[in-house]
Amino acid sequence: MATKICWRSSGCSVRRRAVPGTGCRPTSPSAAYEAAEAIDTDNAALLKEELGDVLMQVVFHAGIEADAGRFDMDDVCDGVVKKLLYRHPHVFGDGQAETADTVPASWEQLKRQEI
Repeated sequence: MATKICWRSSGCSVRRRAVPGTGCRPTSPSAAYEAAEAIDTDNAALLKEELGDVLMQVVFHAGIEADAGRFDMDDVCDGVVKKLLYRHPHVFGDGQAETADTVPASWEQLKRQEI
């Protein structure tokens, strides 16, 4: 509901002028870096907060793109599911992972093969 209020013409002035390619771009990197810092310091309370900031970026950017008719949040979520399925053939397909140590290399190889 809060995001819908921001989207209204009487909502957030920054949101009203946001267009694809700009959006909340200035704050996106800091949100990701702050989440990484919370992971690095094993600070669960901070991580919860920072993951919320990262998710807010995703929600806002998906809304901006939906307004432009390019894609929406459902498309983003569909892409996440497809990546999880594709990059985990040892879980969802016929792939084999001898040990947990082999999974990151397989992940990177599959990632490079994506179009």
